[in-house]
Amino acid sequence: MAALGRAPPPHAPDVITTPLGALAFHWSAANGEGRLLPPLEECPLTAFAAGIDERLAAIHAEYHVMGGDRNPAGTALSEALIELVCAEGSRL
Repeated sequence: MAALGRAPPPHAPDVITTPLGALAFHWSAANGEGRLLPPLEECPLTAFAAGIDERLAAIHAEYHVMGGDRNPAGTALSEALIELVCAEGSRL
């Protein structure tokens, strides 16, 4: 998992298309060395979250407002993405 933290983030807003991809991106961005949070409008999670529902988009936006470091919004975002991954897995 250490290598994941060093992987460069995707640059295109449509790169993240699955809940697992969103969770992996969020984990990598939150736990990588030299974390730099992109502006909300440039973050790959923005388009993904907006395509899911308003609640996820609001949690993601709050994460950016709080500076993106480890904060309650980051925990809430992780939990919401984990719920999506589990829901998707239960459909398989």
